[in-house]
Amino acid sequence: MRVTQQSLGNELIFQINRSFSRMSLYRLQVSSGKRINSFADDPRALGTIKRFDALEAQNKQHQRNTDAARTYLEATDSGLQDLSTLLSDFRALLVQETGPLASDSTRAAAINEVRGLRQSALSLLNQQVEGSYIFAGYQTGREPFSLVGDAVTYNGDAAVQEVQVGPTLRLAVNIPGSEFLGSNSAVLGGSGNLRPRITGATPLADLNDGQGVSSGRIEVTSGVNLPVTIDLTGAVTVQDVLDTINASGAGVTASIGPGEDGIRLTGADPISVKEVLGGSVATDLGLLGSSSTTTLDGQNIQPALSTAVALADVKALDGTLPLGVLRFDIGGKVTDVDLSAAVTFDDIRASVAAAIPGMDVQLDGGTLVLRYGQPAPFTVESPSGDPTASNLGVVGEASPARLFEVFADVLSALEAGDVGAVRQSMVELQEVHQNVLTQLVTVGARETTLDQNESLLLEREQSLRLERSRLEDADLVDVATRLTFAEQSYQAALAASASVFRLSLLDYL
Repeated sequence: MRVTQQSLGNELIFQINRSFSRMSLYRLQVSSGKRINSFADDPRALGTIKRFDALEAQNKQHQRNTDAARTYLEATDSGLQDLSTLLSDFRALLVQETGPLASDSTRAAAINEVRGLRQSALSLLNQQVEGSYIFAGYQTGREPFSLVGDAVTYNGDAAVQEVQVGPTLRLAVNIPGSEFLGSNSAVLGGSGNLRPRITGATPLADLNDGQGVSSGRIEVTSGVNLPVTIDLTGAVTVQDVLDTINASGAGVTASIGPGEDGIRLTGADPISVKEVLGGSVATDLGLLGSSSTTTLDGQNIQPALSTAVALADVKALDGTLPLGVLRFDIGGKVTDVDLSAAVTFDDIRASVAAAIPGMDVQLDGGTLVLRYGQPAPFTVESPSGDPTASNLGVVGEASPARLFEVFADVLSALEAGDVGAVRQSMVELQEVHQNVLTQLVTVGARETTLDQNESLLLEREQSLRLERSRLEDADLVDVATRLTFAEQSYQAALAASASVFRLSLLDYL
């Protein structure tokens, strides 16, 4: 078959163009590092790559949301930790003001300190992150708490902000200030000291609210006499301590004090008691110090109050037994609880629980605490002429534990010099503190979830990049080899074309 010059020329041009196109493609892949540079290269793979683009963009947004959530949570965590420390300082101040060393001057100073603590609490709960108030719910542009006179008002809402930090995970990032307006239970703290009296048979291990007395020696000096070191390492009960001191020849007589809450030393001269070799026995026995008279009355070292303590062992209840009636008013419903058969505090607890489901009698130090398992206020009193509620220290109104109302109640109690009311506020303060600690646990759990989610997002990002690279990126070694062959093929096609087109008609004659 005769092949015309035109057909031959067309075939040569086609081969040259194909070789050039292949060479250009490989050069583009080498320069870009990409196997696919247009839809024409691999439409199906490029469609998959575009889906990877969308997934990577979504993953990036989740990572940005995670960073923003972390900023919020870390600020919330820091604020709550500072608030927890503040409440601990607040409670320590109240313990001091309900102790034997409190006076009018210390109460005046405490009032100013309480006002300062309240202002600090306001500052902590009004803090901002990037211009947003973090404890205001959704009202992030408005200061959540404001102080007008002695009343604190909440201006935010109860909304919990959530952020999408993963394909299927939305995480709460704030604690609304409404959480500090009241807990899920109402608490009435007692105001009396119901710890059992000290007797000679009281174990030393039970003293000081169950913290006990350390082993060691004390130094006792009476007047100008030489100090006498008394070894109390073998003492087990209060009577052992009294007998050892009385037999020491120190010129003092040890006995249980008239209040039956500590130890009294009497002698012919002023008395001084010191520690020996850095011990703490004198402190634990409440005797560390000196007197200006012939009597040294030790500090209160009463045993802890437990539900097993007999009511007859409580000095504060002397002359009041048997008990009478506690009258509870919950939402207008009045319930009388007869305690005349109660012998121990456990009996009181059982009688109250049987009459009012959800009402629990608990012990806090030396006081009773009434806790109702509903966020409903209640009042406690006794019928006219019955002193039971007063004797037990549980007269008054209880409401769900509230942060700033505790400050107001304490200020009122301190200004009135009402130590009992201060003790009652201490119980509510403890509930508020526990609420803050619960919120801290919640925030910590969210931060842990955020850490785990962040790791998943990083793994997802690496996986998406790997899959995209597998589809899109070129194997440079393979492409370079192909480029070399393509260039050689192109050069060969050019050479062959040049050789063919040098032929003329004279070559066939």
